[in-house]
Amino acid sequence: MVCIQFNIIKITPIRILQQGKVILSNKLMIPSNQEISKYELYNPKLKKFSAYINEFSIQLKNRFNEQLLNFTNSTCQIMESIIDIKKQVRLSSSNASLIYFNQTTNNFNLGNLIFTFDPYNQTDKQYEIEIYCKTQSLIKELSYKIKVQSLICQLGEFNVLNGCLTCQSTQGFYSVTYNATKCSIFDKTKFEAITSNNIKLKPGYWRPHQESDLVNDCFKNIESCKGGWAVGDDICQIGHVGGLCEECDKQNTRGDGYYFKNDQFTCLNCSNFSINILSLVLITIWVFLSAFITLTSVQKTNQLFASLKLTQNFAHILFKMNINQESILLKLLLNYIWIFSVIFTFNIQFSFSFIFVNQMSDTSYFLTRNLDCEISQSFEIELIYIRVLGMFTLISLQIFVIQLTVNIFIMLTKGKFSSNISSITIIYLYVQNYAALINQLFSILAKREISNIDYVQGDVSLLFDSFNHQAWIYKLIFPISLLLFLNRSQNKLDSCKKRNFFDKIQFRRHIGYLFNEYNANSSFFGNGLNYGRKPLLQLF
Repeated sequence: MVCIQFNIIKITPIRILQQGKVILSNKLMIPSNQEISKYELYNPKLKKFSAYINEFSIQLKNRFNEQLLNFTNSTCQIMESIIDIKKQVRLSSSNASLIYFNQTTNNFNLGNLIFTFDPYNQTDKQYEIEIYCKTQSLIKELSYKIKVQSLICQLGEFNVLNGCLTCQSTQGFYSVTYNATKCSIFDKTKFEAITSNNIKLKPGYWRPHQESDLVNDCFKNIESCKGGWAVGDDICQIGHVGGLCEECDKQNTRGDGYYFKNDQFTCLNCSNFSINILSLVLITIWVFLSAFITLTSVQKTNQLFASLKLTQNFAHILFKMNINQESILLKLLLNYIWIFSVIFTFNIQFSFSFIFVNQMSDTSYFLTRNLDCEISQSFEIELIYIRVLGMFTLISLQIFVIQLTVNIFIMLTKGKFSSNISSITIIYLYVQNYAALINQLFSILAKREISNIDYVQGDVSLLFDSFNHQAWIYKLIFPISLLLFLNRSQNKLDSCKKRNFFDKIQFRRHIGYLFNEYNANSSFFGNGLNYGRKPLLQLF
């Protein structure tokens, strides 16, 4: 057995870009199944290729480091070997090539060689290149060994035959995902052009990031997705961000200014925005007018019930015949508005639009949304969270203003203060804003999947699994939702346990607004809303 003594060529640790990440290696990193001198590294951040190894050759030098020339008929045998690191045994060894001394460049050129080292099976294995050179002037054979490592497939390549091959874009193939096992095929309905590792989208389509092969159509607003080679927010029109470019750039993340979403769901620059005073005034008038109408109606109803209960034998029948209808009709109107507002959230293109429906059903939300531009420029907190706090603040403010107005009115008219005004006001505003609160809370708790990425349902510019969003859920949104659920459940239980108290004057004057129009077999917290004997509407 002949023992060959190798000259091990040591590599100075170098930094190299692999799959978009910089790694440090003390081994020679080479491609598999590709010619070394023609191989190029792709930088996903710069979105361009750059040459990797300009020259890979062997030069013969003397002890004075002077290059030796004219080695005619000299050859180098190139072998590729795989060593088991744990067992220290050679697993395989094969002849890669036989190269001749190049008289023009005066070296042995290794740049044209192609090696096959599986980049996805390197664990506990050592890849080596063994070089055996023979010259006529030297009796002893020169032996060299280079420890190498195979580069993992980059964008534009696919893993096949223990190596990586480039997808041929001229034939309609590309790859934009790492570690692909096959190339993707050009889609003429969505793509305008492709390279081996990039896609040029047609207008109206969106792709989340450079390493995603999932392309979605911007079905809600086709014009917001401009198409092109870009991805994510960069493929959106100015002022648009998020999944499918559906959100407005409320935090100026793209540097084009602050944008807000108007009632037509288009993004407008905040610098060109002024609060719609007329709309704001009308909604404010509606909020307080409906509240005062409800309070007046409920008070009249309570007085009627008390007088009939104390003086008449058939109080319930007479009460149903003479009950004040104003608060009941407002409650029915609110329910119908809720239904229409839900219908308008469906992904259906209507030939008409009733903007006032959302404004009347979600008054607190609408009033809060009018301040989007001011809030987004004043706070770094996302608007979707601030709106929840804003809605509770506005509800509290409404209770205060209504109570203050009633107190002033009583003082001016020298009337008698009624302690049930506060309870009726709170219950009315609870009913008025319940759907809006639930909608806003669950839009934060729910997630929406776009291109295998989970976004927040209410704002698809936010990632659902982000630390910030999860912190808001557990610290604020979930506790509020739980309290509303427990309150709802407790009210149902109380309505069953205290049904006998519904005819008590003192009890009814505080919460009669909830069930004045119901018959004896139903309640506000039951399954249906009945007026007389006919079921009118499912309330919740």
